[in-house]
Amino acid sequence: MAAGLSGRLIGLALAALPLGACTDADPGPRFFPLAEGHRWQYRIELRRGEHHDEQRLLVRNLGPARLEGGRQALAQWVNGSIHYYLLHEDGLHQQAGTRRAGLYLPLPAAPGTTWKARERTRLLTIRKKALEAPDSAFRLPLVVHYRIVSTDARAATPAGEFSGCLEVEGNGEREIEGPHPDHPIRVRLHGLRWFCPGVGLVRAEREEGSDSGFLNDGSETVTLIGHQPP
Repeated sequence: MAAGLSGRLIGLALAALPLGACTDADPGPRFFPLAEGHRWQYRIELRRGEHHDEQRLLVRNLGPARLEGGRQALAQWVNGSIHYYLLHEDGLHQQAGTRRAGLYLPLPAAPGTTWKARERTRLLTIRKKALEAPDSAFRLPLVVHYRIVSTDARAATPAGEFSGCLEVEGNGEREIEGPHPDHPIRVRLHGLRWFCPGVGLVRAEREEGSDSGFLNDGSETVTLIGHQPP
C-alpha cells in the first residue's frame, strides 16, 4: 500500500510489542491501522505515455505474522500479494517480496521530518518510435527523499472528506548515460501521499518523467473509494 505511509511520541518499548497489543492511541495505528480485519478499496488511474488505464485495488489486514528471526509483523493482503509491516522505534517499516524492509512512515512524525527510500521507476516507458519496438517498462533504481509536509492536512475522496491528516512528499532524481555521451538523461520522480486518522492511506499521487525523447512520462493516482474497519 501502494500503496501502501503520526504526531505523538512512540516509546522504545513499542518495537518489542506484538502488533496485536497496539491500541488506537498508538501513533502507528492512528495513521496506518494495524488491526486485523481492516479492508480498503482504491481506484487507480494510470497513464503511461498516451496509454490510460483504470484499475481497482483491494487491501486487507490479515493479522500478526512472525518473520524470519522471530520478528513480529503485520501481514497485509494487496490484490493477491502479501506485504509486511513492522513497528520499530524509528517508525513503520515495509517489506514486500524479497525486498528488504525499509522505513515507510517515521514515528514520531512532525512537519519537516525527512527520510530516504530506495525505489525503482515503474511508470516510465521506452518510446515505440524511438527504438522501433513495442513500448516497454523502464525500471531505474533511484533514491527518493521523503518529507512530511503537514500533520494537519485535508483530503477529499469518494469515501469521504478527512482532516488532521499527514501529507508526505517524495522527490527523486538521477542522471543516466544517454545515446549521446555528452548529453546524459535526467530522470525525475515526484509523489504525494495523504494518511488520515483511523483510516490510513486515502490518496497517493506519483509522477515520473525525464528530459529525454526516448522515454514516455507516466503518472498514477490512487484514491480511496471504500474502507471497512473490523
